[in-house]
Amino acid sequence: MNDTLKILLLIQSAQNAQSFSQRRLAEVSEFSLTKVQSILSKLESLDNVKNLGSRQKPQYRLTSAGKQSILDSLSKHTRIQLPMSLRKSTFTTAVILAAGHSTASDQPVALSKIDENTILLLRNIQKLVDRGIKHIVIVCGYQSELIETALQDTPEVTLVKVKDYEHAGTMSSLSQAGTQINDSFLLLEGDLLFDDAMLDVLLQDTTENTILVSPLSGSHDEAFVDFNSQNQLIQISKDIRQMNRLSAEMIGISKVSFAFYQLMLSAYMRNENPWLNYEYLIAQLSNITPVNCLVTDDLHWIDIDTPKDLVKAIQDVFPLIKANESDNKIDQAKQTIVNALNIPSQNVKNVVYAGGMTNTNYSAEIIQGENKGWRECFVRIPGKGTSKLINRMTEKPNAEQASKLGFNVPTLFMDPTSGIKITETIPGAVTFSARSMRIPSNYHQVARLLYQVHHSKMNFSNNFSFESEWSHYESAANDLSINYYDYYSDVKEEVRKANQYLKNTLGVKSLPCHNDLVPENFIKGISSNRSEDSLYLIDWEYSGNNDPAWDLAALINESELSRAEEDDFLAHYSNASDNLLLKRKVLVYKAFQDVLWSTWSLVKTASGVDFSEYGKKRFERARKELTQVLAYV
Repeated sequence: MNDTLKILLLIQSAQNAQSFSQRRLAEVSEFSLTKVQSILSKLESLDNVKNLGSRQKPQYRLTSAGKQSILDSLSKHTRIQLPMSLRKSTFTTAVILAAGHSTASDQPVALSKIDENTILLLRNIQKLVDRGIKHIVIVCGYQSELIETALQDTPEVTLVKVKDYEHAGTMSSLSQAGTQINDSFLLLEGDLLFDDAMLDVLLQDTTENTILVSPLSGSHDEAFVDFNSQNQLIQISKDIRQMNRLSAEMIGISKVSFAFYQLMLSAYMRNENPWLNYEYLIAQLSNITPVNCLVTDDLHWIDIDTPKDLVKAIQDVFPLIKANESDNKIDQAKQTIVNALNIPSQNVKNVVYAGGMTNTNYSAEIIQGENKGWRECFVRIPGKGTSKLINRMTEKPNAEQASKLGFNVPTLFMDPTSGIKITETIPGAVTFSARSMRIPSNYHQVARLLYQVHHSKMNFSNNFSFESEWSHYESAANDLSINYYDYYSDVKEEVRKANQYLKNTLGVKSLPCHNDLVPENFIKGISSNRSEDSLYLIDWEYSGNNDPAWDLAALINESELSRAEEDDFLAHYSNASDNLLLKRKVLVYKAFQDVLWSTWSLVKTASGVDFSEYGKKRFERARKELTQVLAYV
């Protein structure tokens, strides 16, 4: 970075300082006082800087020409880092963009009621205040008077009303908030419902400019995000045809340094497109200064754009968020790490809740052993009711074998009695989702990995049996006096007939299998020096010898592959374009799994975690699949 640019950026970062003297500039820039005086004299002569104070108490300010000079200078540099003096480690300001109008509601989406006692915008404001955010700027436009009324008792909030919201993009709203932005800030979109642990993840991240991203959701309105092996942003686009790879999607929660915001405003001055959205400007500027992509897994969120989105937010997403928040026990998780790894408390930091479905998960940074630096790890604490569902005694030896062969991530600690597990975090890793699994290159790679797992030399001492697992879940359900689904007895008889067809006609194999192939159990580490990104299969708690078609059926069910995608996936697994036997077995196992996991859902719901809707959907799908199977009998 050249010396003049460094002084410009330092002045820009101190726009609100009462006094920023030449001597102070010399201290933070590490230049001599004479050099600073020379640079300032030149900048003033070029009308890049003006002193609005006195010689004794100067107040240097950038002019429009000075901001443009920054942008022009940056464009001559490749991937520069902003000076350390411009970076902020704490955030006390947030900006929420809530100006637009969507079809989701007749009123501003931010004022939507998520339940009887919760208004979306007020909830998000409270979550920010709980984390030390003292100044919240709300940019409103559509029916701004309703937002103003709703916020009359929130002293932390400043409203910025914009009039051109119907004919402008989000960067216009963000630029108009500039008079109220005096520091680095969190940037949130007003139509987001999100797990508040996302704020913890973002605030504990140490990079200066960061966008929060997640595995692809399949919402059909994704802002696709690509990043490299260092998690630095490459591209953002809503057009899937523009992407070289599909790493993740943007959530709509970001961290923006004050200096970077000034760069955004400088770039926006030259903009001729009123519909420009802020994320695309961030992507453009990422070509000249790094922007970090922070991946969150297993944390629930939804962007509410349509009436269907609002219904999903209320019925599906918010119940999961509330369940997760009740499970979020940071102190307990930290103590679990300390006890498990036998390390001092000071060797554990940045413990962050990471959601989960069956278990409760956390990420953390640890120091283990002498002369070792901080490294990231992932902690699993068994969820409610799992002791009734899972026999973890065989998980440890099976997972260890998988780790040795490179299928599983390295494991630091595993207790088969409690089920607590601590694993290493894969740098630059992205967890698959049902949407990302449907990308051909991804499920082709998964097919190859599964074939290697099934035909490996792993020696599992246990067998995974659908009949015994189902009986186990039924026993747990009976102990809890659970009412089964309608037509449950009919389904049991149909399963009996399908099982006879499977054993007598199709045949059953016994090979090492994972037996829980939800997309989220695949982690892809983005690599810059390999022909193919590394792929890992995690959570081996259900692993055991089984027919490989069970795993294939699970992957197809959980990823909701289309018939064409299913055929392509199986062809890449078996190297056969038309394997009728395998397809028939997969169909049987798809039905069996829906029966099994619908019964599992009954036990989970009775144990205090509501999986009732999930279970009903799987049970109804099982009935349809069994009808198809029995047509062949």
